[in-house]
Amino acid sequence: MNFSGFDFISMNELGREDIEKIFQTADNIERLLENGETLLTNKNIAILFYQPSTRTRLGFEAAGLKLGGNIFGFADPKVTRGGDYYQETLEDMIRVVDQLADVIVIRHPENNAAKIAASYAEAPVINAGDGNNHHPTQALQDLYTMYREHGSLDNLSIGLVGDFKIRSFRSIIKGLGQFNLKKLFLVPAPNEGITDEVEQMLKVASFDYEVHGTIDAVIPEIDVLELNGINHPYRGTEYRTPDTHKVRLSILDSARENLSILHTMPRKDELPTDIDRTPYNKYFKQVRYGLYIKMALITLVLGEEKTLENKLKPVIL
Repeated sequence: MNFSGFDFISMNELGREDIEKIFQTADNIERLLENGETLLTNKNIAILFYQPSTRTRLGFEAAGLKLGGNIFGFADPKVTRGGDYYQETLEDMIRVVDQLADVIVIRHPENNAAKIAASYAEAPVINAGDGNNHHPTQALQDLYTMYREHGSLDNLSIGLVGDFKIRSFRSIIKGLGQFNLKKLFLVPAPNEGITDEVEQMLKVASFDYEVHGTIDAVIPEIDVLELNGINHPYRGTEYRTPDTHKVRLSILDSARENLSILHTMPRKDELPTDIDRTPYNKYFKQVRYGLYIKMALITLVLGEEKTLENKLKPVIL
């Protein structure tokens, strides 16, 4: 696929070759950084976040700056006319920003907001999360972490533990469907099961998968464990994650030596801080790998892939 001008709205638009091209670009971006090089000149990157964010927003801001671009935007719509008396529409906001930006990164609480933004913008749009719909940049970051830590996504046994209604897990499963996993182990929130939508995705991808009720049951079988928090606001502030869905030092005695533990973040009580000291902790490295992915996406949609390749060519004296 030619990514120049492409709108990254969901994982639905990406095949295996597309994902691998993004991974290769991310690998090259790391080399670019090691060489102390920048890539962009006089490119404006708009970061429009209508929802709170730590890793995604700061990651995109850092990505744009490290590429040599100019960053502008907002982390709270209250500072714009969209958040005061005028309630400026998303459509008008995008029309305005489109006159100023070369690429637009947006997070919004409404489903399909990124798709709507793309329909009004000439600049490419990157979806940083829309409602409970899609989160393709989280998925690409996490798949890239698995790839970097294990050398390939093929033949991995992966465990996903948490709430399967959350957008990040659905996007991750969609991406994993492009690869030849050995097996997928699912541990949904207590008394909830997996959703009909996720079950359909699993069937379409022809996954070999099992559904379990506890983390303990899957730990010995997996190369990657990824969690999202079931201790979520909609379950109430007093909710506590049961031990069946909590990573504990005692259950890691049966873990494979190469186990990688990932988390979509932010974490709550499902991932205690004493796990941070174990060699299985890859959830902070995810942030660094996510930086390379975000830099790769910006590079690709701006059509700077050849510029990157030229920067990495050895100098012949």
